[in-house]
Amino acid sequence: MSVRATAGILGLALGGLLLLGGAAPGRGAEWSVVPQIRLGGELDSNLNFSYRNRQSDFILKAWPSLEFSYASEVSRYTGTFALLGQHYLENSGLDRVDQRFQLSGRRQVLPRLGVTFSGFYVLDTTLQEELTESGFIITRSPRQSYGLAPGLTWQVTERDLLSLTYSFGQVNYQDPRFTDYTTHSAALGWGHLLADARTTLRGTVAGRAVEYSGQGNRYRILNLAGGVEHKLAEDFSVTLLAGVNLTWFTTRQAVVEESQFPFFVLVRQQTEKTFSARPFVELAATRRWPRTSLTGGLSRTESASGGGTLLEYYRGFAGLEHALTERLKGGLDGSFYYSTSQQGRTDYENLVLYLGSQLSYQLTERLAVSSGYRFGYREDLAGDRSAVRHLWWFSLSYSRPWHSQR
Repeated sequence: MSVRATAGILGLALGGLLLLGGAAPGRGAEWSVVPQIRLGGELDSNLNFSYRNRQSDFILKAWPSLEFSYASEVSRYTGTFALLGQHYLENSGLDRVDQRFQLSGRRQVLPRLGVTFSGFYVLDTTLQEELTESGFIITRSPRQSYGLAPGLTWQVTERDLLSLTYSFGQVNYQDPRFTDYTTHSAALGWGHLLADARTTLRGTVAGRAVEYSGQGNRYRILNLAGGVEHKLAEDFSVTLLAGVNLTWFTTRQAVVEESQFPFFVLVRQQTEKTFSARPFVELAATRRWPRTSLTGGLSRTESASGGGTLLEYYRGFAGLEHALTERLKGGLDGSFYYSTSQQGRTDYENLVLYLGSQLSYQLTERLAVSSGYRFGYREDLAGDRSAVRHLWWFSLSYSRPWHSQR
């Protein structure tokens, strides 16, 4: 995306927030601004998580960022502006600067009617980011994505809330081997708070359209889901959503036919349509103690990817953090990603596992140091091959928050 296009996306996002903002801040408003700079390094034993021809390197990193938030009786706005500079000591051709800009807001325009808005622009690489979002793992290559999502909320009763959201997203890849795609989504959600004030029933009807550039492949997905959010205790919450994804897939392929004339061939476009109904699940849980927190989750859905097709995508994660002392914290985490092609690409079936540990120490109120290790395992279940990856990292961070309340 050009600088002008990037500015346009950010301008739309800022404009949306200004429209939501309306009048000048009133009493009871709070705002905070948190600038931060992190400096560090990472030793990666397998830069592209490759099965063969593995490359290792040491990467110097710098993370300048700025987070802000504003809250009043009727409004709340948050934003993040972050850069990530990376310098590879041996593979300098991979040097890059990632970008992440996010803005979101909500405003209560009437006693029962609220307006929401979010926008983002991200420039990153396709290795870990694509894996996390779609389950598709490919080598490091620049990728940009941006999107907008306006919405409405309506407090029908004291216990019933309706929401309506539309979202647009675009993902572009620099590598021509991967396929750009566009998504349009609309979702209608309902929430009902039970009399115990700790349990909320959820229901969602959502539609999503995915268009792949230059291929003519199209997906239409209807998601029907219901579930519950429940607080077992003040510091223990569980969320479960389950339902079905109804998927209509249209693909266009070039078919070569024999001709009655010598030295000539006929090529025609053949359109195929398929339908599938597959389960949808999202489970998340959080438990906190005075010095310890535990989080975990599991999901299963269909996801668009740079491979030009939808993937059947399973993801699970768990994390444990414990304050060893007032200044020293430690943690353990693990995650898995399993994905397979849903339409005809039987050559893609991948499993990725990660296990990690980290320590952080608060040197001063504003200065902290952290370090960690992560082990990765990747298996191509269709091709009967595997790869491992080791990452050691450290960082030094400095932040200077500003707060105001009136």
